Amino acid sequence: MKRYHLIEIEDQAWLPFPLRDSLTDFLTFSAGLSRKPFVHIAEKLTRTLRTTKSDALIDLGSGGGQPATTLAELVREKGIHNLSLYLTDLHPNTACLNRSASKCKAPVTVVDSSVDATNVPHHLRGFRMMNNSFHHLQPPLALKVLQDAVDQREGIMIFELFDRSPAVVGNLIGGLIVLFFTAPFMPPFRLSRIIFTYMIPVIPLLIIWDGLVSGLRVYSQEELRNLVSKVENHESFAWDIGKISVPFHPTNATYLIGYPNQKDP
Repeated sequence: MKRYHLIEIEDQAWLPFPLRDSLTDFLTFSAGLSRKPFVHIAEKLTRTLRTTKSDALIDLGSGGGQPATTLAELVREKGIHNLSLYLTDLHPNTACLNRSASKCKAPVTVVDSSVDATNVPHHLRGFRMMNNSFHHLQPPLALKVLQDAVDQREGIMIFELFDRSPAVVGNLIGGLIVLFFTAPFMPPFRLSRIIFTYMIPVIPLLIIWDGLVSGLRVYSQEELRNLVSKVENHESFAWDIGKISVPFHPTNATYLIGYPNQKDP
């Protein structure tokens, strides 16, 4: 299936804040309902952190803070007890990030200033992650994210909880069921979310559209390898690109991991 970079409504600056915040609430809430979909991803991340001897995770494009906080908890439970997590975004929703941080059992720092994944500030040192957000970037920007990691000699893991396949429709159906049964109970309570879910169903329509577009935007393994081949000095990194099963999900997770072959002296 060919990759199409269609418009995701949530990315648009003109989207009213009540709708944008409600979408962020939904994505954060649904990602935090269960840790089981992230178990296999956390295992791979833990092995990589042990290899790189990293104890800090820099989450880029954090959105509402999930699933980064879940992954941090799982990694600590798997033995990396001194792990710390930094939540960052180009346009950080600080209130939402702080709510996610307050519920996390791992040490979390919310970076309230803008952090560009293509040019991460040098003081933010640690292993980088992009969780369910890399598909938002067109190839030139996606390449810059990888190039910045290589230039700064920082490892990076990119994963999407779905792949580019028709099975993504199953994820959408599950998401809509979650929305309709839990919209009144998602923190924080928003009257606008109730109105635009049940009375004027704009939010369900946005979830359907953005979910389908996200599925069409996800990079395939071949496309990720092509991006890596264009990164200057990419041979100085070890790369692992593939798919991994997601418990209780109809789709597989697509991932890319890269880290320096050897530490700088």
